[in-house]
Amino acid sequence: MKKNKKSIWIKVIAFCMSLMMAVCGTVTKDKVQVNAATKLKVHFIDVGCGDAILIQYGSGVKAEYGMIDAGPVYYTKTNKKDVNTSNRARNYLKKQKITHLKFVLLTHPHQDHIGGMIKILDDPKIKIDTIYGNNFDLKVLQSSKNKKKQSASTAKLIKYRDDEGIYAQVIAKIQKKVKRKETVYVVPKAGDKVYLGKACMRFYGVMNAKYKYGRRGDLNYRQVNKYSIVTRLTYKSNSFLFTGDAQKETIEQLVKKGYNLQAQVLKVPHHGMQDILKNTKKARSDHRYLFQRVKAKIAVISNGYKNSYKAPHKKTLNELKTANVYDTGSRGTIVITSDGKRLSVKVQKGKGPSYKRTKK
Repeated sequence: MKKNKKSIWIKVIAFCMSLMMAVCGTVTKDKVQVNAATKLKVHFIDVGCGDAILIQYGSGVKAEYGMIDAGPVYYTKTNKKDVNTSNRARNYLKKQKITHLKFVLLTHPHQDHIGGMIKILDDPKIKIDTIYGNNFDLKVLQSSKNKKKQSASTAKLIKYRDDEGIYAQVIAKIQKKVKRKETVYVVPKAGDKVYLGKACMRFYGVMNAKYKYGRRGDLNYRQVNKYSIVTRLTYKSNSFLFTGDAQKETIEQLVKKGYNLQAQVLKVPHHGMQDILKNTKKARSDHRYLFQRVKAKIAVISNGYKNSYKAPHKKTLNELKTANVYDTGSRGTIVITSDGKRLSVKVQKGKGPSYKRTKK
């Protein structure tokens, strides 16, 4: 009898322990899932001299993803050799095992921002819910293709076309997917929002401004940059500002509209180039106007290793002395993680920022 009682008690204790383990296991699993869902990661992908940004909310099967731009088809190095980068963004998605993007934003129609979309759109395993961008009939002021003959007096408002035909390819592939009801194309209005979990991205455009013609360098090229769609991403107390290749005129329009440009993390416009009117010692970077308003503590420059533009430029870096500056050319892919309060930065190559903050 005693043996039977002892046997019964052993079975009862074993059952209770297994039940407790099952409950604890479930709680632990749920806790991990909740913690994972509170993490926001922004991946600045090394795609050469161009932009490709992956935004990730959460992890595992419950993760949500969006993208801003998809990088170039190629970029040119200082030795004048072209580097094929057409597959870098797609390969990064593949490496991360991402097959579903809630959205893709194409900030403006230059090949160094949209070229990588060709490979992504061609991949049947990648589903995109919504693609945001400028109107396909975007009209911009354009002058002579000869840089020396470019002037405001000869500039005419025409439908944008790129000489290489990359934008036309991207448009055709998007329209094909829209026709098949595989995606939706939206021209965002200023103030529109899109969410990834509890992270909110607000569109500061498309701005329907009639930008004056003019800017140092290839004026035709810079004119299109002015139509970059700027966005601000917030997750609890953390904030990011994404700028495409926005020029001073773009930012002036946003300030005029009263948009909040302050952010802890800034994606520096136009790959760290100066975009100045006159290249003199006293000249300021065209982006100083933006830097003064954002007041970022972390700045990210997306450019290629030994790029032909020799970016980031000195004047731009001088005006970012209050921020730790990371550039993909020297650090590879840069991942910034937010838990809603704190930010941490992980780089693929090297250690720490490319250029350390020298001013408070």
